[in-house]
Amino acid sequence: MSSKHQIEAKDATIETKEAEIARLKGEIAPAIVDAYAKMRAHAEQMTSDIATMKKQEAERSKVLPYLVSLIERQTFNTVADKMMSLTGRTTPPTMPLDLAFLQTFKYVTDEAERRNVEYEKWASGK
Repeated sequence: MSSKHQIEAKDATIETKEAEIARLKGEIAPAIVDAYAKMRAHAEQMTSDIATMKKQEAERSKVLPYLVSLIERQTFNTVADKMMSLTGRTTPPTMPLDLAFLQTFKYVTDEAERRNVEYEKWASGK
């Protein structure tokens, strides 16, 4: 084979390889761009979702202690009402019926009142 034929064969091989590279670039580049766009959109959505969840959690963490307090307040009020109905009184007893009962009654009514005040402050935004 002459050197002219060798050069022509090499040139033809180079042209074939360059055409194959161009074809692959044409197929792969759009796929890469599309995959990148999808990955970026997913990352942005995840970032947005995380920010939303953090905001919701912050709101819940502000309200949760007051919900617990509300439930406790209602429980203390119920107990205080029950204790008053058991003694036949509408106000806390002033004479000792039973020291333990009286101390418990005082604690429950004081705690109910404290929680009522605390809830009212929270509910009014103070």
